[in-house]
Amino acid sequence: MKNLQNSGYGIFEDPKNNEINQIENCKKRGYWQYDFTKYMTLRTLNNDLKISEKGTKKLILCILKNKKVSKIFIEPHLKNRMKLNHPKIRFHSCRAVRHDDHIHFQI
Repeated sequence: MKNLQNSGYGIFEDPKNNEINQIENCKKRGYWQYDFTKYMTLRTLNNDLKISEKGTKKLILCILKNKKVSKIFIEPHLKNRMKLNHPKIRFHSCRAVRHDDHIHFQI
């Protein structure tokens, strides 16, 4: 039985060629920590993990229904790809880490 990573940290959903590449933009500006979570695996990377765009969008829309949620942070390429247009859905900044391997929301 092989050890598999369950958390998803470091298993990014990279931008496609025609999408905003905020990761490269941040790293070119000197924010080395931007994709640091790739080193925070709990075990062996499970490269079979894939994003469910439909499921992720459904989850984000469900989270938005809670009036206590003030912000949700995801990468711009995912926001655009999933056609999520809501003022609470934001890009965190280059000072944080990328948000295409987890959902981060603030209440």
